[in-house]
Amino acid sequence: MADLGGLEPLAILDQVVFAVAGVVIAVAGVTTTLLAQWAMGDSWRIGVAEGERTDLVTSGAFQIVRNPIFTAMSITSVGLTLMVPNAVAITGLGALLIALQLQVRVVEVPSRCARKVRRISCVSRSPG
Repeated sequence: MADLGGLEPLAILDQVVFAVAGVVIAVAGVTTTLLAQWAMGDSWRIGVAEGERTDLVTSGAFQIVRNPIFTAMSITSVGLTLMVPNAVAITGLGALLIALQLQVRVVEVPSRCARKVRRISCVSRSPG
């Protein structure tokens, strides 16, 4: 099954049961990604623009995990890897997981911290 483009499949995962599970997992991941984006409402955007302010979403899936969109994207990638378990798919899964970690640590967390620092410094400078 995973003999896509002449790539050798990882033998232990190259079974119908894993391929079927992969389809179910991938569909669940895509569905969850779309639902999480929908749940964000007006706060949904790509990237973090300097000075942009959106409401923090804390309801629905956001009560369970801080970033359900990234979580669902990871689940989708696991499903796709099970569907086509070759070196490219496994490398892609690893690359996605690393990229999501970097996105959160390098872009989103510093942006959130910067907003908190500005708020604190503004409060500390305001008269009694």
